[in-house]
Amino acid sequence: MGLMNDIENQVQLLIDKEVVEPEFFACHPCINTSSIKLRCKDILQVFLPDVHHEPIYVEL
Repeated sequence: MGLMNDIENQVQLLIDKEVVEPEFFACHPCINTSSIKLRCKDILQVFLPDVHHEPIYVEL
């Protein structure tokens, strides 16, 4: 979620392929007192393009 603050696109996003295999992904939305659950498909197809970040997939 912090990528929305990277308006100059200085952050390079690396994603472990296994992380986006399940249907859902849960994370803290820039505050650790809350959690959200999102569809991986929505993160990859909606959120990341909206914040202008292209993931690089890796295998860890």
